[in-house]
Amino acid sequence: MYTHINERIFVNTDFTPEGTKPKEFSWKNKGYKIDEINFTHTSREGQVRLTHFAVSSNGVSYKITFNQQDLVWTLDEIYSLGFSRDSGFNDQSTNRNAYRF
Repeated sequence: MYTHINERIFVNTDFTPEGTKPKEFSWKNKGYKIDEINFTHTSREGQVRLTHFAVSSNGVSYKITFNQQDLVWTLDEIYSLGFSRDSGFNDQSTNRNAYRF
């Protein structure tokens, strides 16, 4: 199950030649250390390039997006059942939600 958020967040990020790597984010005055980047995806809205990240922090999973034009991060969704590369996605309802990119 997921909750749609769509709110601006602040992200501590490493920008490397290999790409963008979010390390932690702040939402509603609370900090979240990113334990794992589960997967990434890029898309476009017109000329604006967006990079979407599925991340995990302390057992909870989040979908965050980086707008490369205005350099703004957004918390898109929170997944209460989580997701990871190794989870197998046994719950079909979770599988549908986890791949909403």
